[in-house]
Amino acid sequence: LLLLLLAPGQEGRVMHDVKCDEAVIGVVMWGSDLYMVNTDDFESCVDMCRDIDDCKSVSYLTTEYECYLKDQFSDYGEGLSLWGGYEHMDLDCPWSLKDKHELLESDIPGLIDCRMNNKNFDGANIRSFVGNSFEKCVTTCQKTEGCIAMTWGGELSKICWLKNRKDGADKATQMMGFTSLNMDCLDVGLKESCRLQDVAMPGADLIAQHADSVDACQTLCEERDRCRAFTYEELDSNCWMKGKNDGDEGQVDQVGSVSMNLDCLEQSDLEPYVEREVIVVQLE
Repeated sequence: LLLLLLAPGQEGRVMHDVKCDEAVIGVVMWGSDLYMVNTDDFESCVDMCRDIDDCKSVSYLTTEYECYLKDQFSDYGEGLSLWGGYEHMDLDCPWSLKDKHELLESDIPGLIDCRMNNKNFDGANIRSFVGNSFEKCVTTCQKTEGCIAMTWGGELSKICWLKNRKDGADKATQMMGFTSLNMDCLDVGLKESCRLQDVAMPGADLIAQHADSVDACQTLCEERDRCRAFTYEELDSNCWMKGKNDGDEGQVDQVGSVSMNLDCLEQSDLEPYVEREVIVVQLE
């Protein structure tokens, strides 16, 4: 079973990201009801759903023994909501048959250095969802408009909170098992990963200008029309701006040079799904 816990300042609707045939505690799906019946326990509720052709998921209120049989999976409509006393399960859902992309921490430039372990960002929530890993939380924030920070609740809760303010509504607080990150920190890591050390890109030159640093050279290229790449020569501080990726002759070894294709920064759109091994109760 997956147990969902709310930290101080964390609340809201959760979006679908749970495995098929896996009971999730502390969430409910509103609407899409076939009907409600009373059953002795959650397992009986699930068994009843399996016997009904149109039943795709169940939400079960444990305190009242109420079994809500649904004709939609939890990715339908408004998705799941955090609500104590409920359990939810999607049965035989089609996405369980899809291949999942295994995204590792090392796949996201700068992530290891930027993550803030045992830290929580309170408030400033855009939304929350059940995410199987910290990496999934990060890539979802990258793809969400206005998301500039995030907090992941760890292996116990697996809830990801997306934030519209750096550090949340206030400064980061200590919270064991939580992990938080400000997205602007990743920008630095991404930039470093796109820069090719001791590499030049001969040809396709638009102009050469003096620049005090690689950062200054990149800015010059970004501000010039048609500039697609640059090579910076650290010895004489020359910034060679290029009209095409990799210049005319491709990438060549050259000690003391730093090169970059600007579209490298745009090609960092990582796959948003992360699969991780978790201990669950499989209900027959």
